[in-house]
Amino acid sequence: MLFLLLSLYVLLITVLQTVVFSRLQIFGVSPDLFLVSVIICAALDKGGRSFGFALVLGLIKDLLSFGSYFNVVTKLLVAAMINLSKEKFVWNKFLLCLSFVLVISPALFAIEGIMIMSNRVNEIIWAQFIFKTFIATIYNLLAVFMLYPLVKKVCHD
Repeated sequence: MLFLLLSLYVLLITVLQTVVFSRLQIFGVSPDLFLVSVIICAALDKGGRSFGFALVLGLIKDLLSFGSYFNVVTKLLVAAMINLSKEKFVWNKFLLCLSFVLVISPALFAIEGIMIMSNRVNEIIWAQFIFKTFIATIYNLLAVFMLYPLVKKVCHD
């Protein structure tokens, strides 16, 4: 039953990411539902299930994007970082998820953006890049409100 729930959830966020939110972009930015899902699952996880979840979501995102296993590595690192530090967090899990999204989302957006535009660093309009990073972070924070109840049902049971 758990495998079926996880499969349906992965299918749902893949469709949302590729079909719905690709058309609901704000200033050319859409939320990273895969990253938000990994953060929430890692924050709620007690048995190490978040690593498998991060691996699957990273592979799917690599298949849907520029690839090169960057998403697999980043999703696994995010899951590991959260699993190592979540025990020190004394507030509730929802605030933990929001705080990790607030920190991790702009960092990964900036790293991905710089990697993609690495051969054109002189052509980057930095104000626009920082603004898009800000919009992506806000969008991901809003995605936490949508995905938290679903991931809680799927990963925490």
